[in-house]
Amino acid sequence: MKKRIPFFLVLLFVSCKTPTKEYTISIGFVGELISLDPHMRSESITCSVNSNIFEPLVRLDENMSIHPLLAKSCENLDARIWVFNLRENVLFHSGNQGLIRPFL
Repeated sequence: MKKRIPFFLVLLFVSCKTPTKEYTISIGFVGELISLDPHMRSESITCSVNSNIFEPLVRLDENMSIHPLLAKSCENLDARIWVFNLRENVLFHSGNQGLIRPFL
């Protein structure tokens, strides 16, 4: 039994080793990605990549009806003002929950 304990510990430490090799993911597109800023471009490749990175407030279905995503609800107060109520415990790019201030 004493000989198995050290072997077990060796297996345990080997299995806990963090990988040292870096991995690269290659994704093929017909064209080149121009920007990761969702406000800079709206061509299909940028939109495709950004949709896997950023979560929008709402989405449109096939009938162009608005459905909540990051927002749990939204309402249009007038022609210029929308109110979005966000889901609970939403984390922003910094990792903070943060408070959203109204803006116009």
